[in-house]
Amino acid sequence: ATSRWKDQNQVNNSGARAAAAYDGLKYIESDWQTEEMNIRKYRINADEKFYKQEYCGCSFSLRDTNMYRKKEGLDPVVIGGGGVYSDPLGDAAEESPDVVDSFFRDLKSDESASWRRSRDIYRQRRKSQDAEKENNW
Repeated sequence: ATSRWKDQNQVNNSGARAAAAYDGLKYIESDWQTEEMNIRKYRINADEKFYKQEYCGCSFSLRDTNMYRKKEGLDPVVIGGGGVYSDPLGDAAEESPDVVDSFFRDLKSDESASWRRSRDIYRQRRKSQDAEKENNW
């Protein structure tokens, strides 16, 4: 299963390449981006008690996530403290289109001006402006 926010072609191409490296292994494409499959993913996560990481893992995501959570009156993310998935409907609601849209809208607000300046500084440090290249730093 994958997040509804991931590029589905990228996920499927990566899965097919990984499976091709092993005899007898076949990658099965599935559209996990439908609402029904999204709820199923959270049900599996809860049943298997998968670790729940509340941000992507990079320092920028941690900063942005905590900035958003503070504005929403939520406790900050604690590294390694995500716990496990336990409530499929609640977990799905935390990642709903409305919540994610609100998160990215906040990133465009005046409150995030400092963040945007930092982003622009790092963007200028790329080896190439072509963001598609691997290892562009």
